[in-house]
Amino acid sequence: MSTEGLLSQETNDVAYEFTATTFKKSSKLGFASTRPDGTPFFWFRSWNHERITNEAKALELIANKTTIPVPRLIEHGIHPNGCRYLITEIIDGIILDRVGHEGCLQPKDQLHTEADSCQACADQAYSNALAFISNVVIPQLSALKSKERGIDGFVMPPRWLSPDVLAPWRGKKAFQTLPLQTPEYTFQHGDLAAHNIMMDKKTLQFKALIDWEYAGFFPVGMDRWPGTLDSDAYREVAEDLAPAIARFLPQEYVECYEAWSDKKQLEDLVREGGIPDPVEVKKQLGVFILYKGEGRKRRPDQSVQGKHVDNTSQWVASSSPILNVPKNKKCKKPGSPQSAGRSSDPLAVRRPWSTSPRHVQRVAGAPGACSVVVNEARQHMVVGANKRGVRPQTLRVDLFGRPENHGSRVSTCSGISEGAHVSDEIGESEQGGLRERTSNRRRPDTANG
Repeated sequence: MSTEGLLSQETNDVAYEFTATTFKKSSKLGFASTRPDGTPFFWFRSWNHERITNEAKALELIANKTTIPVPRLIEHGIHPNGCRYLITEIIDGIILDRVGHEGCLQPKDQLHTEADSCQACADQAYSNALAFISNVVIPQLSALKSKERGIDGFVMPPRWLSPDVLAPWRGKKAFQTLPLQTPEYTFQHGDLAAHNIMMDKKTLQFKALIDWEYAGFFPVGMDRWPGTLDSDAYREVAEDLAPAIARFLPQEYVECYEAWSDKKQLEDLVREGGIPDPVEVKKQLGVFILYKGEGRKRRPDQSVQGKHVDNTSQWVASSSPILNVPKNKKCKKPGSPQSAGRSSDPLAVRRPWSTSPRHVQRVAGAPGACSVVVNEARQHMVVGANKRGVRPQTLRVDLFGRPENHGSRVSTCSGISEGAHVSDEIGESEQGGLRERTSNRRRPDTANG
């Protein structure tokens, strides 16, 4: 969308104001509304105010640490009513996904077409943008590293996480900022797609990367960047990553806790209820120890390469990046030729297909859910879905990945709830990250206010 001629614009959550030289974005308060059937609800967006401040801090960081072109931040602050705002210089250009929809942008004597749409302009703009992102944006963002997630202690959850996997962020002031011993988190935009890329209308060259609301330092591999600007590929990435992240966060919390040097400080926080008890988190996660060797059962009191096996019956196997238990699949005992490494036990680790040496790895798994492999340096995540054309189920989980038990329905890996559910807590609609307050009433998941 071109900035020409725009003075103001509003959504339910944000107000935009344009002048000849500046752009202002302000968060809005929630408001009471009614559904089509007449039932009342309160419309608000989670972290609606915090995301404005998060973007302001991201713009400052990117401007100081990289050469990536972004709008220059003029000021940011808080209105008396609690709403937050930021003001930047205006970027005169056109949003990438609008190129080609506003006619040919070439000079009159070089027009590709006189039609209302121009595919040649769109192709050129997308090619230029992809080259700039691949050669400049991604390398420079990846070079920014931190020991802590988020920005300045605040972690903004990705906007594309569905309600089924938002739970790890509900305790946003708890474990998310526990630092690692070495800087392993990389800076990520959080919504790197065509709708956030400004292009020069005359040259069709990359002009600026905007909308840094969901930016921050996150684990490697968590960025929603498919290596292409194709919109379908961009949407599909979330379907693969969201279930993985839901399991990844509590597992990494355990690793952060174990690596923390001042255990007394953390033990005090556990007693005060500031952070969860890591022992309980591990019990709920179901921690598997993976090592090079044949799959076999070990006694709970045994250790593998210095890593203690929790006191639950577990299978020990060599490392494999794919963990997948298809729904309702009847299998033989793990390790038998008939089972090909699967088990009727949903927590059993799939028998490895590779015997290549690898560091000890711990895998968070849960019945009917995608599992995640996290290596010793937490360099990658692998989801056990779509690798073999199978879509396991995921469960709606609580803060630490435990299946919730308040009437919510099981959903597919895409994170879209099936049917309706009953909840007396804050729920979230599937579109736009909007939340509603519900009071023990049945609501369709398709309702978005």
